[in-house]
Amino acid sequence: MKPTEIEVSRSSISFTKTAHHQHEHATAAPGIQETPEEEEDIVSRCLARYAYWCFERPWTAISIVVGVVMLITVIVVAGQLFNVDEDTPKTWDVLQATASKRMDAMEEAIDEMGKAKNPQPRSDALYSWNFEFMYKAESGNILTPDGIGAILANEAWLFNSTDYKKDFCWLLYDSTSTNGTCASALSWTTFFPNYTINGETPTQAEIDEVVDRLDDDLYQNGYFFDSNFNNTAKSKFTRTIYYFGAPLAGFQSPTDDFSDQAKEVQDYQVDYADSLCEKYGLEKTWALDSKYKGKEAKVSTPSGDVDIFWFSIEVTNKEIQDTISLDFLWAVFCIISVWIYMAIHTQSLMLASFGMFEIVISFPVTYFFYEVVCRIIFFQPVHILAIFVILGIGADDVFVFVDAFKQSMAELGPDSSHREQLKYAVSRASQAIFATSLTTAGAFLATSTSTIMPIASFGFFATWLIMLLFCINAALMPPVLVIWSRNFAALPCCVCCTPCLNTLCKSCIPKEADPESTPTEKNPLDRLRRSERFFYTTFSDLIIFSKAKYAIVAFFSVLLVLGLVFSIQLEPPESQADWFSEDHFIQKYITFSDEEFQESVEDPASEVILVWGLKPMSRKGVNRWDPEDRGTLKYDDTFELSSQASQESLIKTCELLKVADCSASQCKRGKLVRFGEVKCFMEGFQQWLSQFSESLPLTPPEHFASRLYNYSMSEEAKFNYMDMVGFVLEEDCSGPSCVADEEGRQLKLKFVRMVANSTFEDPLSFKTLDPMKDEWEDFVDSRNKDSPDTINKAFQVSYSWGWADTQRALVDTVISGMGITFALAFAILIFATGNLVLALISIVTIAGIVLTVLGIGAKAIMGWSLDVTESISAVILIGLSVDYCVHLAHAYRESPSSKRGDRMRDALTTMGISVTAGAVTTFLAGAFLFGAVLPFFNKFGFIVVFTVISSYFWSMLFFSATCAIIGPEDEFGDVLPMLKWVYAKMMKFFSR
Repeated sequence: MKPTEIEVSRSSISFTKTAHHQHEHATAAPGIQETPEEEEDIVSRCLARYAYWCFERPWTAISIVVGVVMLITVIVVAGQLFNVDEDTPKTWDVLQATASKRMDAMEEAIDEMGKAKNPQPRSDALYSWNFEFMYKAESGNILTPDGIGAILANEAWLFNSTDYKKDFCWLLYDSTSTNGTCASALSWTTFFPNYTINGETPTQAEIDEVVDRLDDDLYQNGYFFDSNFNNTAKSKFTRTIYYFGAPLAGFQSPTDDFSDQAKEVQDYQVDYADSLCEKYGLEKTWALDSKYKGKEAKVSTPSGDVDIFWFSIEVTNKEIQDTISLDFLWAVFCIISVWIYMAIHTQSLMLASFGMFEIVISFPVTYFFYEVVCRIIFFQPVHILAIFVILGIGADDVFVFVDAFKQSMAELGPDSSHREQLKYAVSRASQAIFATSLTTAGAFLATSTSTIMPIASFGFFATWLIMLLFCINAALMPPVLVIWSRNFAALPCCVCCTPCLNTLCKSCIPKEADPESTPTEKNPLDRLRRSERFFYTTFSDLIIFSKAKYAIVAFFSVLLVLGLVFSIQLEPPESQADWFSEDHFIQKYITFSDEEFQESVEDPASEVILVWGLKPMSRKGVNRWDPEDRGTLKYDDTFELSSQASQESLIKTCELLKVADCSASQCKRGKLVRFGEVKCFMEGFQQWLSQFSESLPLTPPEHFASRLYNYSMSEEAKFNYMDMVGFVLEEDCSGPSCVADEEGRQLKLKFVRMVANSTFEDPLSFKTLDPMKDEWEDFVDSRNKDSPDTINKAFQVSYSWGWADTQRALVDTVISGMGITFALAFAILIFATGNLVLALISIVTIAGIVLTVLGIGAKAIMGWSLDVTESISAVILIGLSVDYCVHLAHAYRESPSSKRGDRMRDALTTMGISVTAGAVTTFLAGAFLFGAVLPFFNKFGFIVVFTVISSYFWSMLFFSATCAIIGPEDEFGDVLPMLKWVYAKMMKFFSR
């Protein structure tokens, strides 16, 4: 007996032919049994009718489908509906978290207060607008004439810039002048202004004199020196700051159209940074590179090179925006590579082009339904990541359709017509793709429950994208296949037009039998393509019909346990993830700034703010998809600071806060506040009153409010206690806290703030921050208990607490998303396969994929934490992990065989080639992201690639081997008989 005869005899598969196609000698290859039309369910009948209509009128069908999707696309483009929102920290807030409500209330109150103020131009220094320099001496000491000379020469342009002084510098005012003067930069140019102007270099003696002066108070002046200065009196590093002030000319306050003000500052700073790049030779190495990646700015001096770095938040934001735009261009390479592979696999440029068309066009169609129908107006760059996911999934859908059509003759027999072959392909492919699309969409839909708006909205968008792609694919591919088979498939190279591909293009399309001929084919395997024969024979013999299947199941079981062990260890990071790689110019500045310098008063501190007079923001009626809709501000009507008891209580709070103890491990020196750094306006108010021989507490109450308002408008208060005394416009104001401004407008003291520099260093994980947050809550609670009713509703807030809530929500999203996904996937799998055992095996397979990627890939191999990137990737991972397994499960269920081994072989024969091709395209979609500049995209690419590899091997090996061992046979595990049995028992019970 020949080997092929042995293989065929293993699977005693019989096919029931329709009367129209029955021939006495007809034989069929292993596959899916065709059902007579009168026995088909309503879905199959509808699909059959659509297939017949497409067969009769393919050009009409394709015109309607293409016309509809193009019309929707034109509406999106012409109506300028597509808009990408700016990614800001606020969009990642957990809206219902207490910290977010408190912070929004405080910021909204400050905005309300700004309407009552008429600040002098550029009188407020904004930390986020600082422009900073850092210098590193290769000789080991920057405090030399060569080092300081390099600094003065580098900063001379900005120091002498007329535009900087006229339009941007922070202005200081005094009581006698309305024209401010530029605040001195925290720079060596301030100590040697004449040398900077004249382009000269100070002597070593002059430098030593300045250094000795600064050394007298290192905490105040340590900003200039590195951490080894105390021991060596030398500093390898130094840094400087140039201040920018708000509001700019033409704006009423720092918060007035802040984004427009920030854009003006950003344009100026970016132009200056670009001039520095040109001066020091920082250029792109190629089009998709960043001029800052892997680059250095150096100045040569007689004593050695001096490395120069510059930094500002606005320049960094622009670099991130530009780099994201460049990194997204890698999608073009992904699209081209996927299109090329689709052409090779389908052996047709036409099929590949239509396949890529439906993938690309699904994006604007989805956007239309996402924004216009669902009214979700939020769309961020993170949503565009879906293109990398949909490339693989969409190509897989095309492969399933095309392969089903090409396999139709082998399935139906050589005597079948193209009409019946198309009907078979439409029915098999549509139902298979629907099962996987529904499961994948369910996985993405599960993430829409996230409390973080970008992730929740991405879940909705991806869900729409998957299901609309299925609809476009199911509608477009049947007429495309008809047109291709009639007009192009018979060409010598299947429209490839490349001689080297001619051999791949043989037997492009199933042949329609000659009704006058008699079938002479003896071996059904001859009708299978080479790849299908591989899965039917070699692959199945190894995985299904040998003892290797037990070793495979054992190996993957161990892998599942290891993945679980490492996945449990995934936790939020101790610090915030870096935006750039280690060799990036800006990242070097950030790293050196964090690690190399003395602790000083100029170092950014994690501020904790105490607030009186406000309630947390009301979120009632908020549109969760509108990042600008933060809710309604509500004041505490019981707040009244004018009484003697209230004034005394607030002063005492200032005093106690400066020395408050902290038992949390991250609190340095066991204190809540860094070196007593509390900005308490009552202390400044007290000093101001002393000029008039007055002191706190002030009486009567009306006198307190008027004097406090006068103080708040002084230059000293604006400089030291900006936005800490909240006089807000109020019509018909009455009470002791009411005053009138210079224009006669009525104002009321609605809130006050106190800002403290905490002793912990941001950013930290929420598990580390929680104990410190509790310490601050305890302090505020104790002061509320000891304060009069008029100021006993204070709360504390910090941006750190908001970030901690976001971290916690990211972890919850991953955990809850997976729980919901597995529950939905199990339900969908039972619905799609109708078999409990298949659903259970599939769920175990999907769990193995997820745990392998997160545990083995992310944690064990890469050593990552559960940060923003990993959380977003985990959301996408869940969606990508279900496709291949569900394809095989559905094909297993549709097999006409009764034995588990034969059913699994049929599934591999029909779906193995499509699953393999889908894995290749998804791999290509993710692999190009390794060339991106931002680590975010590199991580995302790794997750996609590792998920595809894991999903492929778990599905093709573990799922296949497990089904070969315990897969359901006959009707075992079928849900319908179970439901009938339960129904019969219930009817019998209730009939008693």
